[in-house]
Amino acid sequence: MRKIIFITILIALTSGIIYSFGNGIAGRTLKNTTSGCASCHNFNTSTTGVITGPDTITVGQTVEFTISFSGINTGLYGVDIAAKYGSLSPGAGSNYLKLLDGELVQISGIQSSVPIPFNYTAPLNAGSDTLYAVVDKGYPGRWNWVPNKGIVVKPSVGIKENNTIPDLFYLKQNYPNPFNNQTRISFSIPYSSHVVLNIYDLQGVVIDRLLNANLKDGEYDIIWDSKNFPSGLYFYRIFMNNYSITKKMVLIK
Repeated sequence: MRKIIFITILIALTSGIIYSFGNGIAGRTLKNTTSGCASCHNFNTSTTGVITGPDTITVGQTVEFTISFSGINTGLYGVDIAAKYGSLSPGAGSNYLKLLDGELVQISGIQSSVPIPFNYTAPLNAGSDTLYAVVDKGYPGRWNWVPNKGIVVKPSVGIKENNTIPDLFYLKQNYPNPFNNQTRISFSIPYSSHVVLNIYDLQGVVIDRLLNANLKDGEYDIIWDSKNFPSGLYFYRIFMNNYSITKKMVLIK
């Protein structure tokens, strides 16, 4: 009987090492606790992760983020991702992640350290939001907090779809120009694409990101509120797949 019990325990421990919480576990990020994965894993800074994605999106918008891992100890990765206000879904990472109690956790132990995509949908109120995560490797293994990802959620008036299907990819001159605080930037995309719209200073540094999202074909307007920036010459550039267009504008206060 003792031999059978010993074998059972050994199998259980080995299974844990292989699968690293195969069912996933939620409620372990800094959104909910300061204990993290401490009940089953040991804290160790060699196990790390990072969330990558846009810094600014509009209310109600769904965009893709990624999370990636690194760690030197043995075993597979486990993860818990939470949003303070917005909502999450596995998206293109559904082979790795599932939704549990409103948070994203691994379906089974994750072997790869390549970025894993997931979807974030912004709340319906403008303001700020935060993505939290904790990652572990192995069971019993090592865990660590993932740096929080801050997101600025802009009002929905910032972008407007004109429901017209264009023939070309183009970017209009902002209006008014010169302008004081707010100006309208209009563009069109001839087919569904991932679109990025950035504002640059004279040194070519990105000072504001107005858009980083998948859009369907159509014409769009977006408002740039420059109240936090000084007078001067600025550039705005739009990217669609392998194409980009740049124009300049003048802010006068």
